[in-house]
Amino acid sequence: MAVAEGRFSPLRIANSLVDLAGHTPGSIGVLAHTPRGWILLAGDAAWHSLQIDEIRQKAGYPGSFADHDRDLTFKTLHRLHLARHFATVVPTHDHDAALQLASHAEPVEP
Repeated sequence: MAVAEGRFSPLRIANSLVDLAGHTPGSIGVLAHTPRGWILLAGDAAWHSLQIDEIRQKAGYPGSFADHDRDLTFKTLHRLHLARHFATVVPTHDHDAALQLASHAEPVEP
């Protein structure tokens, strides 16, 4: 199965679910090993890469409204900050991070 109507190669080799609790109970991310390295799709654990790079929690509003457990969400941000040293971390709402990931995807051989 290929992504984006067959234009890119599928994720291969190892895929794992990662506990990213805090935003919602049971929040998970997907850690995948691809031909160009590890990628962690971080869901809503962080909304932007800047939060991960600088360990910045969401603002009180909407953070207090959006996160089920703010303390656990902040601990998860710390874990994502460390994870960025061995994986490309892609927060769901970070359009630029998603575009960067897509621009480096490998074309499928015809």
